[in-house]
Amino acid sequence: MNSKYGKLKCSLYRSGATLGLILSGWVAIAGSAIAHPGQKAPEDGKFWAFRAPKPVDPPSPDDKNSWIQNEVDQFILAKLKSQNINPAKRADKATLLRRAYFDLTGLPPTTEQYRNFMDDSSPAAYSKLIEQLLASKEYGERWGRHWLDLARYADTTGDATDMPIPEAYLYRDYVISAFNEDLPYDQFLIEQLAGDQLNSEYPKSDRWKDRIIATGYVAMAQRFGNSKFASMHLIIENTLETIGKSMMGMSLACARCHDHKFDPITMEDYYGLYGYFSGTRYPHAGTEHARYRENYIPLESDPEKRKSYQEWNKRLAKIKGDLRNAERAFEKNKNDASLKEKLDGIKAELKKHNENIPTPITEAWAVIDGKTTGDVKMHMAGDPNRKGELAPRGFLRAITNAEAKVTEGKSGRLELARWIASKDNPLTKRVMTNRIWQYHFGRGLVETSNLFGAQGNAPSHPDLLNWLAEKFIEEGWSIKAMHRLMMNSATYQQAATTSTAALETDPNNTYWGRWTRRRLEGEAIRDSMLLVSGLLDRSPGGAHPFPKDSFKKYSQGGPFKSNYSNNRRTVYQMVRRNGKDDFWELFDAPDRNQSTSSRRSSTVPMQALFMMNSEFVRMNAEAFVKRLSGNDAERVKQAIMLAYGREPQEDELTGALLFLRGISESDSISQKAWISFCRSLLASNEFIYFD
Repeated sequence: MNSKYGKLKCSLYRSGATLGLILSGWVAIAGSAIAHPGQKAPEDGKFWAFRAPKPVDPPSPDDKNSWIQNEVDQFILAKLKSQNINPAKRADKATLLRRAYFDLTGLPPTTEQYRNFMDDSSPAAYSKLIEQLLASKEYGERWGRHWLDLARYADTTGDATDMPIPEAYLYRDYVISAFNEDLPYDQFLIEQLAGDQLNSEYPKSDRWKDRIIATGYVAMAQRFGNSKFASMHLIIENTLETIGKSMMGMSLACARCHDHKFDPITMEDYYGLYGYFSGTRYPHAGTEHARYRENYIPLESDPEKRKSYQEWNKRLAKIKGDLRNAERAFEKNKNDASLKEKLDGIKAELKKHNENIPTPITEAWAVIDGKTTGDVKMHMAGDPNRKGELAPRGFLRAITNAEAKVTEGKSGRLELARWIASKDNPLTKRVMTNRIWQYHFGRGLVETSNLFGAQGNAPSHPDLLNWLAEKFIEEGWSIKAMHRLMMNSATYQQAATTSTAALETDPNNTYWGRWTRRRLEGEAIRDSMLLVSGLLDRSPGGAHPFPKDSFKKYSQGGPFKSNYSNNRRTVYQMVRRNGKDDFWELFDAPDRNQSTSSRRSSTVPMQALFMMNSEFVRMNAEAFVKRLSGNDAERVKQAIMLAYGREPQEDELTGALLFLRGISESDSISQKAWISFCRSLLASNEFIYFD
């Protein structure tokens, strides 16, 4: 029973699996060599995603094709030719401007930006535009939001009280800053998994605080129940599932109860990874049955100041513990004067202790190693109360034979992080380049961008994916370098219209012979309205106005439910795990409790009703009208330019004036008519979709 097949059979039997499920599991594991439909199994028996990308040269066209702009186009054109499809023509200049702005900043261009670009007739105008957008602070706000989806970012815990995390914004701002700085992606990953341990190696680094804050990625795991660290095994499962999906495109949670049914991940692998986080100290934001915050990390690099603060904090935790015990004792016997006296004494001690706080130090929702580290025993059938054999900390053996060398007394998260972020890891580099492609083109080369295993889709262009992955490494893990490469390709610059023959041959645009029109995400819709109306507050970062000592105020019966809306960019809005406002419900916000690789893009009647009746849309329409000046025709032209980023056509101008005059109650156009017109622009398809 020592073979992987025997282990699988036993684990499935223990979990009550049927014979059919056992057999399906055998088949899936026995191979990981199972090919996706239409894909041949590799000769070495390894699934394609677990094999190192082989060096590949871009296909050479049969002739000097003037359509090709860079190597990306060589791969795409070869596939198109194999299907007898001609690429679409290049999109017009105004379309490319709007496309680039939404892609890199999540905002439409202003009238001034439109004029500047349209007046630049140089061949390098478009490339210069990309550089300007990559250098803008809005770039990090847009692309940082993509990562926050993957990291299941929220400002509350997700447990029964959904307790606020006032310091969560530090992680959000770290992510935005990392994208703006073009922090190498491998370093970005290592800091999030083990920034605290990097600081032990480089204690004088100017990134000391950033690395602590970065571990908010781990600390951001969903909490459960209504007491401190209830269901800790589920907190760690949420951590592992997020790491697996967001960094390596692999679902790991299936192996918590039994060997994975489809991918070669065993329970031993799972609990080997589990061991890295069982020895990690997570922070506690407070719950109804464990009110006081604990385990936050002071952001102070000076050892003496940090030691003084930690000693003060340790004493604080002791007093709070004594206070909890005294409160419970007094609740049971309120007539006991000695208990009342003891309780009052501890309260006085707490007050005095809080008055003697050392130099105030900002704290982070972050992790460090705990007091106890080491390997863990497997949880049989996923039950933490039924322990099996010891599972040594290690990596995924389907990918590497490398031994995990963990420093004695350490959790080993740094070793894990360096393995995940290694250039030799076949998953990590593919997964991220696929994501960048997905966010630019609307769909990844691997459509299931969080699932590179046997349950996912095979790559539509495997050679291109492998080439991009290696190019990513060559460029020093620079995400901005990948933007330049993809956006400067002719593939990216295609129009959304194409021939009837191409549509019939490739209706789903599998081969990228045209641009795929798509709807803006909820953030971009909201931010665009605020920008067009002139109400957008561009101030960056910062905390939310949570009530002081919020950890004392909420319970299972009265959980946190507040919203703190303002006119800043949506990435800076407070986000609750256990609840969404109307706007988010309608426009497909991600699940804040799990890693989200792509947003749904629904079209439902309630969205149109929101645009017609929402106070938010009305407010923006009224402000929009106030921006318009001149005669009626000039005001219409300004409105269309602001909303759509282009000049109006003659029939649009005529139709708009007829509409405005038709609903006015007098010869002159009323304010109500202008508001109605501007509202119709904000609710139009052209406003919320982009080509």
